[in-house]
Formats: sequence, C-alpha cells, structure tokens
Amino acid sequence: MGENDDGKSLLKVTQDETIVKPRDGIELGHYLSWVKNELETEAACLEMPFTFVLLISFSMLALLHLKQDRTFTVEGAWKFDLQENANFAWSHNFGHKTVHDVNSIPDFWSWLRIGFLPLVVQHTWGFSEELAKSYDDIAPAMNLSPAFDANQLPGRYDLNFGPLPDEAFANVTLPIRGEYLHYNMIVAGIRLRQERSEASWSSCRVPSSMKEDLWKAWIGKPCMPAQPAYELTPEVGDAEGFNGEPARTEWLLTARDSLQELQLTALDMEDGCSQMAEKSIEGPRCRCRTCEDTAESANGSLVPGPWLDEQTQRVEIAIVAYNQNYGLISLVTVNFFFNRAGHIYKVIHVQSSWANDYFGDVIELAVMILCDVTWLLALTYIAAHEVKEIISVICRSNHPWYMAIWMEYLEFWEAVDWVSILCAYAVLGLYIRLTIHTSDTKAMMQDIAQQDQFSLTRAESERQSELMYGQVEGLVQAEADSRTSLMFYPMVVMARLFKSFDAQPRLSVVSKTLVYSSQDMLHFFIVFVSLFGCLCLNGVLLFGKESLDFATVGRSLITCFRAMLGEWDWDEMKTVGRFLAGMWITIYIIIVVVLLLNMLLAILMDAYGVVKSKASSMESLPDQITELLRRSRQTKNKERVRLNDIWDAFYDSIGDEKQMLESRRIITPDDVMKSVRGIPAKQARRTVLTARKEVDDAEAEPYSLNEVKEQIRLSVGRAKILRQEVKALRNGIESARGSDKLPDAGSPGLRESTIEVIGLVRSGLDILGGQIKEVMAAEKNIYEHRHESLDVQQREMMICAQDAKLKLQALQRQMEEVTRTIQELAAIEHTKPTPRLQRLQQEGGLMTELRSSLASVGLLKEQREPERAGRPQ
Repeated sequence: MGENDDGKSLLKVTQDETIVKPRDGIELGHYLSWVKNELETEAACLEMPFTFVLLISFSMLALLHLKQDRTFTVEGAWKFDLQENANFAWSHNFGHKTVHDVNSIPDFWSWLRIGFLPLVVQHTWGFSEELAKSYDDIAPAMNLSPAFDANQLPGRYDLNFGPLPDEAFANVTLPIRGEYLHYNMIVAGIRLRQERSEASWSSCRVPSSMKEDLWKAWIGKPCMPAQPAYELTPEVGDAEGFNGEPARTEWLLTARDSLQELQLTALDMEDGCSQMAEKSIEGPRCRCRTCEDTAESANGSLVPGPWLDEQTQRVEIAIVAYNQNYGLISLVTVNFFFNRAGHIYKVIHVQSSWANDYFGDVIELAVMILCDVTWLLALTYIAAHEVKEIISVICRSNHPWYMAIWMEYLEFWEAVDWVSILCAYAVLGLYIRLTIHTSDTKAMMQDIAQQDQFSLTRAESERQSELMYGQVEGLVQAEADSRTSLMFYPMVVMARLFKSFDAQPRLSVVSKTLVYSSQDMLHFFIVFVSLFGCLCLNGVLLFGKESLDFATVGRSLITCFRAMLGEWDWDEMKTVGRFLAGMWITIYIIIVVVLLLNMLLAILMDAYGVVKSKASSMESLPDQITELLRRSRQTKNKERVRLNDIWDAFYDSIGDEKQMLESRRIITPDDVMKSVRGIPAKQARRTVLTARKEVDDAEAEPYSLNEVKEQIRLSVGRAKILRQEVKALRNGIESARGSDKLPDAGSPGLRESTIEVIGLVRSGLDILGGQIKEVMAAEKNIYEHRHESLDVQQREMMICAQDAKLKLQALQRQMEEVTRTIQELAAIEHTKPTPRLQRLQQEGGLMTELRSSLASVGLLKEQREPERAGRPQ
C-alpha cells in the first residue's frame, strides 16, 4: 500500500505546492496498473477478517455437528467388548481365545456360537461366576442356611425407575429384550452374509509340463481364487463395502428367538443341517435357509451343505444398534477375510450417524445455530459477490461473455474463490442428503418399534430387517461422505487465507518463499524422487517377504517416509539379517536424512532469508490497517475519492482494460484531476508520485557484487586520506607543544593574532569533525541500505563490508578523541602562548601549515568570515 500522506517518495511534495513539474509524470499504463494492484490488495486485506470468520464458524459447526468425542465413546465400547469379551475355548470360567484367534473354519463357529452369541444376546439377568459355590463357602462361617440355589435366581427383574409411582414406564423389566451393554438396542436382528468365489479347473496354476489328468487327480479339487484376494491386511474401506452381490444371507432374529434357538441355527449352518431328525423334536426343519441345495450327494442329488466352505472369501456379521442415551445409530460389523494362502484376517468396524445432531444444552444449541447461520450468510455473500463481479465484467467488456470471463475475470485467486464456493455447496448438499437419510431411517425405526415381532411371520420379519439394514447402510454412507467433505473444505479455505496473506508483504513470506525457491525445489525433487524411489524399491526387495510394511511399493513409500522422520521398526527389519538391515538403514539415513533432507531445509532457509530481508523493509500489517483506516476516514470526510472512482473514470474514457494497462501516454497530476471528477490535488499528486516510485523501484537495477567492491574500495581510500591528515595535524600540534618559551603577552596585536589563529584552528577542527561525522554517517547509511538488497549468495562480501563498517566507526571514535585533545590544547595555548607559537605566528608558519592540512582534505572554507571589529583585547 503506497498511498501515504507524509509524502515519502523520491520526489518530495509539500502541501503548498500547486505547480507540478513535468518530471512528475508517469505512463498511464503504469499508473492504472498501480491503481488496480492497490484495489486488489485492499480487497484481499479486507477479506482476511471475513475469511477468518468463515473458517471459525465452519470449524465450530463441524465440531458441534459431528461430536466426534461422543461417537468415539460409543463405537469404542462396541469394539472393545467384541474384541475382549467374545471368548471361546473356555477352560472352567476363563475363555482363552478371542476373535483374533479365529484361524480356521471350526474356530469361526466356536467363536460365533460360544463367544459372540452369548455376549450379544442376553435375555436374562447375569450373575457373577460360581455364585452358588461362593455362597456355600461363606454359609458355614456365617451360620447361614445351606439351602441357597443359584439356579433358582430370577432371570428378570421388575424394577421401579420412576421418581413417582404413577409416572409412565415407571416399572420396567430387566433386562430389556434386544439390549446390549445395557445402553444399546439391537434394532433388526443379526445379519450374516458372505462373499464367494467361483471354482474352476482353469484358474489353477500348475506346471505346464504336467499332464492335465495327472495334476487334476493330484490336486483333487478345482481352484477358487478370491477377487479381491485379501492378500495383505484389509483396511477400513474393505469392511465398508461389499464386492459383488452378497451371498447366503442369514438372519438371527434376536427379537423373537431365544439364545438357544439362535445357537441351534448356528449349529445347522455349521453342519449343513445334518441329522435333523435327531436335533429337533418337532420334526426335521433346517434353520439355515441358504444351506439347502448347496451340496451334491453321491447319487447326484442336491442336499444341504455347510454355510461356510472353501469358496467363501469373506464373512460379515452385522448388527444395527441404537444408543438412546446419545441418540446414535450404529452399524457394527465383524468381518472375516479368507485369503487363498489359508490365513483369516479379522476387522471389527463401526459406522455411526446421529439421529438428531441438534441436541445438547441451551448454550451448545445456541452456538451451533449461530455458527450455522453465520457460515451460510458468509457463503451466500461470497457467491453473490463473485456473481456480481462476473456480471459487471461481462457488461463492461467488448468481448463475448465467455471471452470476457476468460480474459478479464478468471485469474488464479478467482479460481480459488470459486473452488471454495463449489466445495462449500457440496458440503451443504451432502449434509442435506444425510438429513434425508436420517429422516427415513428414523421413520423405519418407528415402524419396527410399533410392530409386535411375534405377530409377524419369519419371512416378514426378515424382509423388515433387510429394509432396515439397507436404510442404515445408506445412512452411514451418507454420513461418511458428509464427514469427508467437511474434512476437505478447511483445506480450500486455507487457500483463501493465502490469498489474503499474499496482499501483505510480511504475511506472504511463506508463499513467496515457496515461489522464490520453486526452481531450486524442482531440480532438487527430481534428485530426491529418484534416490528416494530407489531406496523404497530396495526396501521392497529386501524386507518385502518378511515385513508387512514393505510388502508393496505403496506401503514401502509410506514406511520410508516415516523412517525419514525417525520412525522405523528395527526389530522387524532385522529379521532379514542384522548386516543387510543395518546396511540398508545406514545408507538410507546418510542419503535421505543427512544429505537430502538437510539440503531441502537449506534451500528453503536460503529462500526465506532473501524474502525476509525484502519484507523487513516493507509495510507491516499495523501500517496497512492504519492506511486503510485513513482512506476510509478521508473518504467519509470528502477529502479523497475512492480508487475505484479513479479506475472507473479512466475505464469510461478508454473502454478497454487491456488498452488501459498498456497505454504509454504520459500523465501528470493535472491530467488525473481533469480525468477524475472531484479528486483533490493532493490525492492526485500523491497517487502519481507513489505509482512512479514503485515503478522506479521495480525498474532499478539490483545492487551487484561489483558495486559492493567499489564502495569498499572508496571507503578504504577515504579512510587512508583521513589517517594521513590526522597524522599531519597531530604532528603540528606536537611540534607546537614542544616549545617552552613564552612570548610577551602584553602586545595587543600578538594577542589578537593568537586569538585569530586559535579561532581558525577551532573552526577548522569543527568543520573537520562535522565532515568526518557526515562521511562516517554517509558510509554507514550506504552500507545499511545496500545490505538490505544483497542476495544471500553474496554473504561473504557482506561480512567484509560489515568489518569495514566497524573499522570506520572505530576510526570515527578516534577522530572524536583527537578533536577533543586538539580543543584542549588550543584552550591551553590561548591562555599561555608558547614562544614556539609566537614565532610561528610572526612567520606565518602555523597559519600556512594549518591551511595546507585543511585544504588537502577539502575541509577549509573557500571564504573566511570577516574579522569582527572591536574585538576585546
């Protein structure tokens, strides 16, 4: 911002100056370019607080709507309980295995029937382990009756939870059917489904030299490759979707079946409904609907088969739950991935969404609504402002609308603004989609709550559960999409912040550092990517067979990046051998960490030093705010016109922005006053001179190394001359002090001559001291001014210049000491003139010596002041 009232420019303009000299002119294109730049800078600066309001309001609404801490609480409880408490392989009262110990098909059924179902389906009140034994041990010591029987304890309790007896639902029966972990309700039963692969002989990979009949007889069964293969540890995304059409979907309806009935269903699924007559007293009824006609008997007829077999590549066990204390709808899935190496990966994943995100105390709701309204209003204002600017450009342009937008409107920062607007509306659209899914899900939950499950047939209950699961899957997917968009939007707003920072030299140091170092960074990253990629490839080849982190190139890239920051697993790496692992990590640290990473920091710091040195002399943020306030105040007081008015005035007369900015016509403040209606003369002069100063600064050649050398050479020469003259002056004083004969002080003429000589000496010394100070100050200012514009590559020469500066300052101090000494000697000689001084006065020697010494350095004035008449004797 360069429009300053104090007139700081290369050409000083006083307030009383009304006649503008021709040298005050500037090219119209340069002047209008300065006006346009000032307008853009002013607009960007004014956007900064607005952008901060936009970012803060969005951050608050995102945090308040998502409530991630509460979501983590509910989802963490599900994951922990399913991981730690769904135990099987029981010995007495201790289950030795958890879900992560499921490593075979029998293990899966043991975990499901013995660990998972008893944990999730609890239709009776639970008691501690060996309650009866504990009572039997305590009873003899307390003289209690031994007739206590733990089997006679009630399985359900009727309890009063209401504060008043007549309150609705005051009496409840615990446990509630379908309840899990006391505070979660299972909404639509438990769903089991799987992904299956196709079996074929053609997919087998066998040696080509082996005959087909031989290897088929040897293998004994067709191959069943999985797609996807699930070769490495699956990630969260693998658990959220299903590949292909789900197969063999089974429902365990917890709202209508008891735990024993559910376990019996699991038995039928495991053995493929074998020995049904022996299992059921009601007749042979297979509880596994999808197990029927899945196998072929010896005579070729279709018979029931096991639900889980070798063609299975993934099993998903899902639960839809609702936590009424938090209002959170959750989809809990336990996933088993069967790869074709024989390993089973286990992933427990929970996806949740709020049934109503506008809940909480009054203050929280008020803040949430305020942030929502503020963000929406800010978003609407930005969009309306950009649309208005586009319409203005189209209306004022002589080109077609698309060419006007492309040539006169669309720039980098305008593109950033539109990306932020589109991203914001995408966030808003995804939130509306989430709201619709939430409303539909709540309506379906209400339908399930209103219906008595025992009044429905099993097929109707399964159909209802299937619809509920489909609705919840759409809900959690919409929530995930909305949350992802919320994550990306702050990054776009961050780009808007850089737009505002770019308008302030002190705040744009980071972006300008990256721009300044872009060429060096480009060449550096070519080298870095080449070497880093080679080391990542070496990591895959060396550790890929032993370490999951190096199994693929993608995983190796992430692992090597973490290693660059000092994080690596040596215990896992050394499994390939200490020597090979140590050699790789040593080479990696030397090349990447010690050399490349430090070179990157050096490039950035060098560029930062250059940019920082330039920015240190530029306008600071408080000064810029002061300038904006000054403009606003003067505009209100009719002391200036807006810069927009200056731009509009020239645009109305020329009509083409490109022609305006390329005009070479010379204008003066008078021309500006004629073209812009109502502009004060002071503002016209100020804007022209400030624009010209910026043009001159931009066109000025940078201070080169040769100029530094020349300035140092001149400084050394001047210092040498000063040393010689001081030496000659000191010798003259010492010779005057060496005489011990005193002249007769009674002669008025001699005294007057002595006073004249001493006055001349004092005058010469004052002139000498003043000029020495001016020379030293000038040299000091030259050094300080030149230092600010030197490049970092010239630091060694700058150090030499600083040393010369220090030496000159030391010499200045010595000169001051010599000056004081001479003045003291002169005072002594004035009161007690020596014979030597008398003789020199008579012969004119001292006068001649002083005149030649002072004239040799140009310090004696060309004209002496006339002698004052009536000088006292």
